Amino acid sequence: GGEPVVPLAAGGIARLVRGRDAEVYSATTGGLTQVTLGSLAIASAKPGAVTMRARPDGTVLVADPAIGRAVVADPADSFREVSVISFPVPALPIGGPAGKVALSADGGVVYVLGGAGAGGLSAYNVATGALTASYSDGEQYSGVYVLPSGTVLAVRMASPRLAFFGASLAPIGTADTDLNVTAVF
Repeated sequence: GGEPVVPLAAGGIARLVRGRDAEVYSATTGGLTQVTLGSLAIASAKPGAVTMRARPDGTVLVADPAIGRAVVADPADSFREVSVISFPVPALPIGGPAGKVALSADGGVVYVLGGAGAGGLSAYNVATGALTASYSDGEQYSGVYVLPSGTVLAVRMASPRLAFFGASLAPIGTADTDLNVTAVF
């Protein structure tokens, strides 16, 4: 159904449904448990591209750009919410490209599209929820990804379509393509 799915460090699989409910399937018993992430149980007039990503420490980051919120939850502790990150709702919380929120390789920073008014990109410390960096040139980006090199890639609808940034969101350069970017793997 398009819901995010992640393998868990302790075994099993977690699937996010309705943008707020974690269904955990046990690898040993096949049993199912469901937990609602209260910080994400907020109604929104706009749909969002909800994501769930595993972090190296075994926790997961669940983000809903339509409500401007990301949650770090611990699957080993019944999906207890470890931290909550609030950010401005972007102009394009759904639609292509798929990546509206990106996680650094070490799981310590979450990159999000800038708010509808300012555009750009923002970076937040996952543990504290504090804003650590931002960049805005007035452009509205439609997707954000972290490449294996650690470079942050932002996609926009206008030329140049691709913008590259360092981990601190310092601009590196741009590139244009006539391809319609829907996802980056």
